[in-house]
Amino acid sequence: RCPPAERQALGRAVDGGVVVVQSSRAAWGTVPVQAYNVIAGILSAGDLSSNKARIGLALSLTVSTDPRRIQELLDDL
Repeated sequence: RCPPAERQALGRAVDGGVVVVQSSRAAWGTVPVQAYNVIAGILSAGDLSSNKARIGLALSLTVSTDPRRIQELLDDL
């Protein structure tokens, strides 16, 4: 989870057409798909590190701009 002000900023980014992927910089762990993120249009990096999620997002955007398709592609990495 993130602080309310950060969540509002992420929501504004999504509303502006930015694809947002939530990841963790912790040494281990996952960012599971959460209902509140799905509702907000925020994608999940799953068990990808922040660096891998960024590269995965960049590559996914060459295939599609549809958030559902991008989530599928990230899930397959």
